[in-house]
Amino acid sequence: TLLVVSASGTAAGLFTSLYGMIIYGVVFAVPFVALSLFPTQLKRLPRSGIWMETLKIVFGFIELAAAVKFLWVPDLEWKMGLLPRNVVLALFILIGIAQMAYLLGFYTFGSGKKMKPFRIGRGRFVGIVLTGLVLFPIGLSLAATPTYHYSNLPRLVDEIIEALVPPPPTEDYIARKEGWFVDDYVGALAKAREEGKPLFIDFTGVYCANCRVMERRVFPTQPVKEQFDKMVLTRLYVDKKDSLSRVFAQLQFERYQQATQPYYVVLDPADESTLADTGGYVPKGFADFLMSGMTAYNSRNQSSSP
Repeated sequence: TLLVVSASGTAAGLFTSLYGMIIYGVVFAVPFVALSLFPTQLKRLPRSGIWMETLKIVFGFIELAAAVKFLWVPDLEWKMGLLPRNVVLALFILIGIAQMAYLLGFYTFGSGKKMKPFRIGRGRFVGIVLTGLVLFPIGLSLAATPTYHYSNLPRLVDEIIEALVPPPPTEDYIARKEGWFVDDYVGALAKAREEGKPLFIDFTGVYCANCRVMERRVFPTQPVKEQFDKMVLTRLYVDKKDSLSRVFAQLQFERYQQATQPYYVVLDPADESTLADTGGYVPKGFADFLMSGMTAYNSRNQSSSP
């Protein structure tokens, strides 16, 4: 991700990449620097033993869950349909239950010491509690139907779900009902010129988590909807495996020097010049961004009118 951001060539992109790499390096260096400053603390570290074997197996379960999610991404991108979202969530739950059963002592691996069920130590108890806390929002997400707008789940639970599980699929048919032009830049541009409105472009991705968060959480808010009503809206996917997505990705990079999603642009349809643009997850300032684009459009048209 940092390489993609730096490839944009903008000052902000280069700074973000540099900042991210510095943080990445510092996080990895801190433990070694701390132990070199206080070498006697090494003696207090616990020796490897059964706890290390248990920890490795727990990490194995976590890697299995991560593998499922990473397999889901190309499946979604290539539209193979082998791993629907509900199947991915169900696999997460099965892996979590298997991990909890292991920590409870119902079974073991290899040469691991057989435990009596429910006779567990503090470390295993903490692992069971954490696993249960992770499984809870995943189970809620599996039971709740993902929608284009806000789900009926509590906001905190919704945020945890978004961090842990695949984003809900895009529901473009709902967007079309609300007046969006999906993957139709030419049609949206013609409509904006016909109605004398600015054009709002949403450069998005099929499996872009932040895109889904913006669509579900920010777009339906009243201040944003008020600004959307004054514009023609188009959503352009840049990561589908078709020629249109390649065209839209090239348009985003060549015109705006950006390759990340989501990326939002308000432009004047008369000459396709940019009135305002922003990117990423911007829940608080998004309505202001739209308003600035609308203000620039109005002032430009007022000055050009006789």
